[in-house]
Amino acid sequence: MRKQSRIRRTRGDVCFLRGEIHGALDHYLSSAAFYKPFDEQEMVALLEELAGTIYEAGRMSIEPHFFVAAELIEAALAVKHVSESPRRKAEFSFRLGLIYRNAGVASSSAEKAQYVDKAILHTRAALTGLNQPKDHFTLISAKIGLGNCLIDKAKIENDLDTLQSAILLFEDVKQEIEQSGKSTELLGHAYNNLAGALMEIHLIAQTEVTDQTLDEVLIAYQAAIRVSEANNDIANWGAAKANYGYRLAHKARLESTKEKEAVFLRIQSISAFLAALETYPSTLFPRQYAETHIGLADVLVQQGQNSNENLIELHFFRALGSYSGACEIYFTKDRHPIRWAELQKKLGNIFAIHAQLEGTESTHSDLEQSIEHIENARRIFRQHNISAEIEACDRALKTLSELVEEPSDAE
Repeated sequence: MRKQSRIRRTRGDVCFLRGEIHGALDHYLSSAAFYKPFDEQEMVALLEELAGTIYEAGRMSIEPHFFVAAELIEAALAVKHVSESPRRKAEFSFRLGLIYRNAGVASSSAEKAQYVDKAILHTRAALTGLNQPKDHFTLISAKIGLGNCLIDKAKIENDLDTLQSAILLFEDVKQEIEQSGKSTELLGHAYNNLAGALMEIHLIAQTEVTDQTLDEVLIAYQAAIRVSEANNDIANWGAAKANYGYRLAHKARLESTKEKEAVFLRIQSISAFLAALETYPSTLFPRQYAETHIGLADVLVQQGQNSNENLIELHFFRALGSYSGACEIYFTKDRHPIRWAELQKKLGNIFAIHAQLEGTESTHSDLEQSIEHIENARRIFRQHNISAEIEACDRALKTLSELVEEPSDAE
């Protein structure tokens, strides 16, 4: 029996490596089904192991297949050994919620909202069965997971009420950990996600972020970094560092921030992004690695535009490398066309700015490269009928064409 199960599992692995994902799922389910008449516990253990492997691989993959892990956990939930045990059912529901939430994060299609709704449904189901003292860590993890799902839903639906529910949940988690002294390693996650939710209020409400809000958010990220350091939590430390970098750059852009302070804030932001990149090597977490490179490049451009002539090119050169890297690592033209187009616009913008700097010897070449990148972006925006972006590209190309013609007119 075990031999037959291992054969099916091996066949599933081979199919998975070949890209025959549905075939792999069939073999994995068949592998576990061998145990059903004899040992349901072993069947569930195998389904859990397979799902865990697929889930972790998906988190580190450019093309994740979270639906395979979800199907395996769904199969485990249908087994009597799990379905009749409230605690086991809650544990598997929690895992299923995590899988669907990550599927939503990785998705850029209409399925995103469906994945998020499923994640909320299963995470809430998990919370009802986690009521034993020994379940405290999983309970807190599930609450944090639910909060993240609610943030995702609020973003999709522009719903402030849902976002406020997430904020209250994170506040509750933070207070519970601090008062009980249990599951303290999760406190950094609560601070990190709370800060993100506070920033999201202004994005959804389309209001200006105030100094007071930014300071509150920065303090929360500092706490997340500090707690993560104390618990050697590399992943959350890196995420908090990246988020801290975004918010420092944001504070530097505020009109109320003096230029000398803004320069230093951008330096701190660059430092935070670089630290985060050390925790997200491209081979393990390509999406996070690419996103962080974009954040780094954005602030490098801002710093370059506000630097003396000796540093402008250095900052721009580094920004070009980060934007291009993000295009190659994760946000490719075929996989994420709209994000790729947005990055093409950013690349074109750098060349356009550099072309107009006093003393630039590569003006004509810079303008040609800028036009090439903007045209790349416009083609994608036309394919997806994004009128605002098409109009922005048209205006930029008209200006660039006029700049290209200027030297010949002068002659």
